[in-house]
Amino acid sequence: MQGTLEEAVVAAAGRVIPEDCRLDREEDRSGETSAIELVNFESAPVAAGRTHFQLAVLPVHECLSPEQEKVWLRLRDRTLDQGSTLVVFYEDADRGPVGQWADFASERLDLIHPGFLCLPAAQLRSGTWVVEPDFECVQTLSCTLLALWNGTLAYVGPVEGMQLVGVELMADKCWKCKAELRTVTGLVIPDRLVSGWKTTEWRYFQSLLRLASLDEGAVAAILNRLPLWRAEDPCITPIEMRSTRGSGTSYWAATCPICGSVRGDFHAAESRLDYLHDLESRRQGLLSYRPLKLNLSREMLSALFSEAQCCAHSCPAGWELQDD
Repeated sequence: MQGTLEEAVVAAAGRVIPEDCRLDREEDRSGETSAIELVNFESAPVAAGRTHFQLAVLPVHECLSPEQEKVWLRLRDRTLDQGSTLVVFYEDADRGPVGQWADFASERLDLIHPGFLCLPAAQLRSGTWVVEPDFECVQTLSCTLLALWNGTLAYVGPVEGMQLVGVELMADKCWKCKAELRTVTGLVIPDRLVSGWKTTEWRYFQSLLRLASLDEGAVAAILNRLPLWRAEDPCITPIEMRSTRGSGTSYWAATCPICGSVRGDFHAAESRLDYLHDLESRRQGLLSYRPLKLNLSREMLSALFSEAQCCAHSCPAGWELQDD
C-alpha cells in the first residue's frame, strides 16, 4: 500500500487529461475551498456539451468537524450554481476518521445531479486505486477520469430549468360517493421527447413526483391548466390545499369534484400500484398524461431522487457509463 488518494487523483489526471484541457485552479478569496480543489479540466472538444470539471478529495486523515461539513456543502452548492461539475473522491471505509468522512459523503454530501458526482475509492494491494462509477462496474481511477473527459461517463436524467413534463391522471373511484374519477396524482419527467403520451416508447425518470412534493411554481402551473382540462373531462379531480387535524400541516391533494372528499397521496399511490406491472394501463388510459411546461427546481429534483420505482414505466437517473 503506497500513495494517498490525493496523489493518485493528481497523477491519474496528469496521465489521461491532455495538457491543453487542464485549467488553472480557481482562487477562492474566502480561502476555505481553494485548498481542496485538486484539478480543474474541460471535457474533450468532441464531448456533447463541453463541461468544466473540478476534482476534489475528502481529507480523511483528520476527524470530521461540523465546520468542515459546512465547507464541503458550500463547495458543492457553489459549483452547482456556477454550472460546473464537481467530482469528489473519498476513501471507502467504516472506521476512524475515514469512516466519518465516508458516512458524510454517502449520507449528506452526495446527491444525484449533473453538476455533482461523489465516488468512493479503494486501494488494491498492488497500490492501484479503483472506483465504482456505475452500478456493479469497478475500474481504475485513470479509466474513470478518462471516461469523464471523453464523455463516456455522463449524467442521464432530468436537469433544473424549464421543461416539458406529464401531469398524471389515474382512473379511480371516490372512496366516499363512488364517483368515477381521473385523479391527479402528480407529475412525471419523461426520458425523451414524447410524441404521444399513450405510446410505450418513453419512460419516466425514477418515480412519480406526488402532489405533496411539488413546489409552489409547479402547483400554480397545474392549477392554471386544470379548468381547461376539466372542461374537456369533468372526471378530472381539482386539487386543493388541505390541512391535517393532528399536526396542523397543510398539503396539496386531489379532491372529488362531486362530494369534495380528499384523495390523499398515500391512498392514491396504493391504488396506483395495480397499474405499474406493465404498460397496458397506459394503452388503455388507466394512467394518462397531460403535457405541461414548467420550471423544475433543485428541490423538486431532490424530492424525485428520494425514491425510485422499479417498474415497466420508469427508468433510473444518474451517472452512467455510455457506449464509446
